[in-house]
Amino acid sequence: PDDPTYGIFHLDPVQLNGNTWIDVDGSVSHMTAVASDNTLWAWGNNSDYNLGDGTRMTRNSPTQISSDPIWVDVSSNSLHNGAITTSGNLYTWGRGPYGQLGNGDFYFHSTPTLVDDSNSWTQIEFFGQNSIGTVE
Repeated sequence: PDDPTYGIFHLDPVQLNGNTWIDVDGSVSHMTAVASDNTLWAWGNNSDYNLGDGTRMTRNSPTQISSDPIWVDVSSNSLHNGAITTSGNLYTWGRGPYGQLGNGDFYFHSTPTLVDDSNSWTQIEFFGQNSIGTVE
């Protein structure tokens, strides 16, 4: 690849973008995170709109996805991602051919898309082609 940082491995922790992270999750190819200012960030492979930035461009450093709404929790897997806002609303994005985004369709969504604002979501987890979560 043309990326000069491709294949560079760090054996010791490295601070990213000078941010302090309150929640981080990842898959084999990308990461999602919520910074201490409650903004949503992602980096890595973006072939299936994994990062939620509206593109399919791979990012080799944390890229801010959203600052509104205010985010508190994030979950990732290789196909799809989700995040919860401070008000308990659930958003998902990425690849959804099996309905795993939970929004009633089977499509790709390139940005965080509101799934539910009628419950107060407290936690979400994604694995394989599955999604689970808890509400208050």
